[in-house]
Amino acid sequence: MSVRIPRRQFLSTLAGVTGAALVPGLNASSSKPGSDLSASPFRIAVINDEITQDFGRACEIAARDFGMRWIELRGMWNKNIVNLEPSEITEAQRILQKYQLQVTDIASPLFKADWPGAPKSKFSPQKPQFGADFSFDQQGEVLARSIEMAKAFRTDRVRCFDFWRLDNVAPYRDAMNSKLRDAAAEAGKHGITLCSKMSRVATPQPAPKLRRCWRRFNLQASCLIGILRTRLLPARSLIPTDTRCCRRNASGIATARTR
Repeated sequence: MSVRIPRRQFLSTLAGVTGAALVPGLNASSSKPGSDLSASPFRIAVINDEITQDFGRACEIAARDFGMRWIELRGMWNKNIVNLEPSEITEAQRILQKYQLQVTDIASPLFKADWPGAPKSKFSPQKPQFGADFSFDQQGEVLARSIEMAKAFRTDRVRCFDFWRLDNVAPYRDAMNSKLRDAAAEAGKHGITLCSKMSRVATPQPAPKLRRCWRRFNLQASCLIGILRTRLLPARSLIPTDTRCCRRNASGIATARTR
């Protein structure tokens, strides 16, 4: 009898096994209370609201149970990170300091939207995701707010997207690239680098403040064992955020690296 394993579960398991072998501090003991991952050359982190919407509890688990020193911020208290009130930002800062956690990046919903004039993507959600429901016309506000949050939480990176996937992106690709480069240029004025989560971003012109990132539980397993090929962005455009640590070598194979 065959057993079907979901892709995400398979990659998560593979990444964990591979990471345990290659990354100091990332082993079986890392899941036990009191583990310390500070010796790792990677910024090993977790997205806070994937633990719980209770930000204090999420930070306590990340720091004390997982032994982490880094965390990625997406939402808390049933609010998206870009919608936090000043008092909530202050409270979040207090909690981070209490548990001695630093922020890898702001996991913003920037460009997680349908491209105007294109057919509606089949991946476009029917309801808000992670407290975010912003139209294409609101992306300028999302960018500005994401930059504010990066400053408030002392990180120089903002995670962004590449719009909802289209079956045929070719007619819109150049315009999308231009939008991404313009946003990266604006972020760069504030010392912020945009890290695109999507893997198909193409930047034929240099974009110093636009990078591509991978998540350990999505593509990090492939990166660590050196089998993921990168063809769209030059090697210098790959940037590690938490466990995102890949670059392309001379033969075009992505390999793990440290900061």
